[in-house]
This record gives sequence, structure tokens and C-alpha cells, in this order.
Amino acid sequence: MTRPYPYYRPSGVDWLGDVPSHWAAIQLRRTFDIVNGGTPPVSNEDCWDGDTAWLTPDDLGRNNRKFIGQGQRNITSEGIRTSSARLSPAHSVLLSTRAPIGHLAITEVPAASNQGCRTLVPLGPAQSEFAYYALLASRDVLQAAGKGSTFMELSASDLAAHRLPSPPVDEQRSINAYLDRETARIDSLILMQELLVERLDEHRMALVTRVVTKGLPPVAAGAAGLDTAPTLKDSGVDWLGKVPANWKVLHLRHVCRFAYGDSLRLEDREQGEIPVYGSNGRVGFHSEANTSAPVIIVGRKGSHGKVNYEFGTAFAIDTTYFVDESCTTSDLRWLYYALLSADLADVSKDAAVPGLSREDAYAKYLPLPPLAEQRAIGEYLDVMSERIDALRAKAELSIERLSEYRSAVIAAAVTGKIDVREAELAGAGGGA
Repeated sequence: MTRPYPYYRPSGVDWLGDVPSHWAAIQLRRTFDIVNGGTPPVSNEDCWDGDTAWLTPDDLGRNNRKFIGQGQRNITSEGIRTSSARLSPAHSVLLSTRAPIGHLAITEVPAASNQGCRTLVPLGPAQSEFAYYALLASRDVLQAAGKGSTFMELSASDLAAHRLPSPPVDEQRSINAYLDRETARIDSLILMQELLVERLDEHRMALVTRVVTKGLPPVAAGAAGLDTAPTLKDSGVDWLGKVPANWKVLHLRHVCRFAYGDSLRLEDREQGEIPVYGSNGRVGFHSEANTSAPVIIVGRKGSHGKVNYEFGTAFAIDTTYFVDESCTTSDLRWLYYALLSADLADVSKDAAVPGLSREDAYAKYLPLPPLAEQRAIGEYLDVMSERIDALRAKAELSIERLSEYRSAVIAAAVTGKIDVREAELAGAGGGA
């Protein structure tokens, strides 16, 4: 059980507030050497593919651990010699200071970085792990200190002046151990919820594909007045397998037409309530629509093959295709699920810019039930999707709350709002 320290005093630092009376709040420059990064000449092959890890903000952003030991590229000693990149020892804190500000990790090996990062090398007994957690807790402050017109950057001087709490070293070690244990416990709970979301998504896709290609389950089919055990026939299409004997199997071109979206520059959008769709979904609003309602929007460039559905009218921009009632005689809700199951993202990939060719999409086969059965399938999948969405929303809310709790635990420990020394002793002793 954690409790507050017995005595506090003002730290003089807004984000810290009051700290335990025996703690200090000191500028980062007093406990860490701040090392800038750099990029070797890209055209010089002798600088690249060496043995030295060379880390970037993107590497830090991809990293989901407290430690980092490898980036996407390595450099050589020649790369160090011919650039402003500097080799820093293992167990330094690496912080991204531009694009974006605030990604961080502790290096597992001697490493260099590009100019988007700065490395904090401990001076004396300073604890990298404690600084890591303190920087996590003060990330909003670091981001607010960024300056720039093209991109926000945290200057070396502002970083050096950033004030962190400084408990005694043995106390830092206790806080580190407590936070390692607590964050690991919270992270395992978050991972469980993330896996649940992943499995729900897989279940939804499997359900959609099963119903779109084989028809409704017997109970749902009976409720809809359909054959509960239809005879199946070989479709002749690998991804479809066998389909109900009374269904057709047609190329997509015979089921619907993909209409091209229209150009709409950002500066030409007028204030309104009509959703604007790009290839990845909603990208804003406009005063006019170029579709009727409802409408299916399919990504053409960018997130090619992604399928969205809008119950009202929409403006589909020129990176998309759309299908509304003017483009098909099929039930649009059924067609939405059929296109989801068809995996259009795998149909066409342009060598230069990945995209969905309309002609290639038209060559895709779809199973086509009678119209009444299409409607029944669409209604059934809507109901089942709502149930899955409700479970997914609960899992995502749990992830959000656990993440907030994780941040709160870190902030409380590194600012001294809770005294974790006894809790750490209990934890080290197996909870006794």
C-alpha cells in the first residue's frame, strides 16, 4: 500500500507542484550531458550498414518498450566521423526533440541518432530509468516548449533547462523498480484488451465472409423465411468455395459500377454537414454532396480497397470510387458486406503509387443471392456487427482508462505524491 510522504515543500516547478521535503528539483543539464544527433552523407556508402545503431524519431515511435537496441539503419565509424552524429554509451536516454517531440527510450547498446533526437548521457550517479519515467510524466511540458513554423522542435537549451525531480539515488532505484513492476502489470492488462479487440475484428470478418458466401445461419434463415439448409454448389472460385445453389456467381462489373469521386481541394470546401470521404474514411465536411444516400465509398489511391459506408449523402473525393443507388440494383447494405469480404485491397497494386484499378476490381467474383436474401443478410450482419461493436467499445474504453491510470501512476511516483519505498520492499519480498 502506498501513502504520501510525511513532509512536502513547494518545488517551484508547475508540473511538479509540491515535492517531498528532502527532494530537489534541478535542471536536466546538471545531471545529464546532452548529445545532439546528425545524419551521415546519404550518398556515401562507406557511412552506412555498419555496426553502430543509428536511431531516429520514427524508430522511437515504432518502439513499444522502455529500452531500444536497434533502429531501421546502422552506420559505420566513417558515418560518425563525417557527420555531427555522436556515439553515446548504452543506458543513455534517447529523446525525440522534433517530428514529434516526446518519444523516448533507454539505449541497450552504444548508439548514435539523427538530428531529430538528443541523447541524455548520465553524469555521475544519475539514474537513466528515473529520468525516463520523469520525462514521460512531463512530456506535455516538453511538447509545449517546442518552437518552429515548419515543424515544432525542442531546442537543446530548453531541454537543458527543463527541471526534473531529483530524489536520493537509492530512492530513485526504489521508484524505478516500483514503476517497472506496476507498468508491467498494467501493460499486461492493456495487452489483453488489445488482443480482445483484434479477435473481435477477426471474428467480425470471419462472420461477414461466412454469411456473404454461404448464407444465413439456420435460425436466422428460418426467421427470415429462407431455406435453413440450402443445397450448395461449387462456385469455381477459390475464395468463395461452395455457395448456395440458387445464387449466381458474377464478376463485380455485373453487380455494380464504381463511380469516380470528384476533386475537392481543402480550400474549396464550404462549411456544411455533408461528410467528405477520402480513401481512408471521413476527412472533413462540405456544403454539397456528389452521391445519393446511402452510399459505399471505396479507396482508390492511398488506402486502396478500403470500404466505407455512409447512411446519408456524401462527397466522395477523387481518391475514391463510390457506389450509390444509381450504380447498382443490388441491396447496398449487402453489397457493402460483400465488398468487405472480397478483400479489394489485394486486387491491384500499382508499382509507383499503390492503387485500386477499376478494371481489376471489376474482374473480382462476387456471390449474388436473390434480392430478398441480400436484404436479410444485410440486416442480420448489421445486428451482429452492433453486438461486436459494443464489445469492442468496452475493450477500447478499458484500454483508454488503463493508459490514463498508467500515466497517473508514473506521475504520482516520480513527483513524490506517493511514497513507494515500503511498497517496493514488499514487492521485492514477494508481497510479504
